[in-house]
Amino acid sequence: MTLLAPVLVLAFVLAMVGIHLVSTRVWTGALWGVHAWAFFPAWASLVALALTVIAAWPLTRWIAAAVRGTALAYGPFESNGEGPLTSRARRILIATGAALAGAGLLWVLRARHNLLGDGVAIVAHGSWAGNLHELEPLTVLIQAKVFDLLSALWGAGHSARDVIWNAVALVSVTAGALFIPLAWGLAKEIESAPDRDAGGASRWARALVFVILITQGYLQLFCGYVENYAPLALANALVLFTGLRFARGRGSLLASGAALLFAVALHLSASALIPAWVLLALWGVSRGPNRRRAAIDLGLIVALGIVLTVVLSMLRPGYFLPRTLWDVTVRAVGQRQEDPTYLLSLRHLSDFLNEQMLIGPLGLFAFVGGLAVAAAHRSWRRPDVAFAAMAGIGYAGACVVAGDSNMGYARNWDLLAPAGVVFTTAGLLLMRPAFRPAPSWRGALLVAAALSIFHTLPWVALNMSERRSVERFATLPLGGGRTENTVAFWYAERGDFAEAKRWLKRSLAANPENSRALDLYGRIAFEEHNPRLALDAYLIAVTIRPDKAEYRQQLAFAVAASGGPAVGLGRIDTMMTGHQDNGGLWLERAMLLRASGHRAEADHAKRRAIQLSPGLATTADSLPLLTSR
Repeated sequence: MTLLAPVLVLAFVLAMVGIHLVSTRVWTGALWGVHAWAFFPAWASLVALALTVIAAWPLTRWIAAAVRGTALAYGPFESNGEGPLTSRARRILIATGAALAGAGLLWVLRARHNLLGDGVAIVAHGSWAGNLHELEPLTVLIQAKVFDLLSALWGAGHSARDVIWNAVALVSVTAGALFIPLAWGLAKEIESAPDRDAGGASRWARALVFVILITQGYLQLFCGYVENYAPLALANALVLFTGLRFARGRGSLLASGAALLFAVALHLSASALIPAWVLLALWGVSRGPNRRRAAIDLGLIVALGIVLTVVLSMLRPGYFLPRTLWDVTVRAVGQRQEDPTYLLSLRHLSDFLNEQMLIGPLGLFAFVGGLAVAAAHRSWRRPDVAFAAMAGIGYAGACVVAGDSNMGYARNWDLLAPAGVVFTTAGLLLMRPAFRPAPSWRGALLVAAALSIFHTLPWVALNMSERRSVERFATLPLGGGRTENTVAFWYAERGDFAEAKRWLKRSLAANPENSRALDLYGRIAFEEHNPRLALDAYLIAVTIRPDKAEYRQQLAFAVAASGGPAVGLGRIDTMMTGHQDNGGLWLERAMLLRASGHRAEADHAKRRAIQLSPGLATTADSLPLLTSR
């Protein structure tokens, strides 16, 4: 593999750059994982491209020399030895300084929009609304404490929305600041692999690995991103770091196990790392250099797991961590997908590849190459390689079975972004033996770092501009009218109801049963003092989603503002023409009849609704704000 690996790296870089450039002109929406440059002037991408080409020159030169049968005396950034050792205190001081400097930079580069993920809902209510979140218990508790702190410091001078936004952004940036020294530690672990060339270790090579780790697409999570996944990305890095150290005899199983429990408590999706840790623990207690200590550590980790379960159940009565973990696993394997056929569709394949390019660009692609190298060199027999490989396989499985969400795959990209930390770290570690002599490795690292910057820099800049972010969001192929509805919400928040309604019409044209679009249409109608239009919107919305109490409440407001239940019944009669077999309409008729005092007729309408749609049997058939009068 002496020549094959560098050639494949160069080919991958050329292909990835080509895909980026294609996305700026054609297939911009379809290539949503790489199209960031499409929203900037052409000269910006050309300058970045030129720098990437320059960075590819050393590796190209090395490959050409190898083909000719000659060898270069020195590779890029040649360095002999590791440099002078520093004291522990100085290393801590340097790490602290790097984290603080990184925090300042990340705060400056923070995202100015909340369009992606659950950002809109988080800013509106706080992810901690309702106390402990079942999927990310510790993350939302941390965010809630930061919110309380900022509220106390700022007083009443800021809106709750601003305080929530800044609290979540601060947690994101803090996680990113802590990731910086941890990334350096991971770079050191990757560069200290036992099978590297003699004299191949280099401070420059370690620096390039570090640059790669901090410039992947998942960096966006650390730039004040309004969601809950930055702490998980940090914890994933910590699990890898402590696990690799233990596998190489420099750490403890207790530290790696505690890091895993921390990650799972932050977000239950970190359970994808459990098989890797179990493999590591089995090696430690059966073949490790200190099996007795490993066995004790294993017992302590089990005890810590029990304590964590008890504490979480105290914070939220009825919450049982093992049961919730199992429930998450069941969802992940597709038994609760909104569209079970999606996982086997070409659309899923496209979304999957876009996701991996977005959180990369190396990530999963480097990991797959690393698995091939580990198989060819039989390095998987080493505990550190086996641990890294299993960690990546666990997260790869989670990514493969992740289906479409109610928000759309592209909008929900952040759910899988922490996997990028695992893929990139494991990929670099596993690929290392394929690059010999050392100059080819440094050349590959240099061009990989340049590609990473070329990919991630425009994403960070894009998120800093709300206008460009909205322009980009409008191209996302979320389907079902979800893209148009979110853009409409953005305009509605700013009081541009005319533009919002134009986007809502597009949303409903794409999906007439988009209840969220109807809800927003109704709210805009209220703002414009048009209760009859709100009544029409909520009559349809409740027909589609009769289970949503919020829609029924809004319908009650609309009925009252439009002249009472009689007006609503008139509209229902019109809507039922030609749709006598719609159980939802019959249920709404029962609601309005009950509000009018016609109980017998309401009971008949409810029985008819259940006959047509048995699932409506447990749905309320009243409008409380009207029937309570």
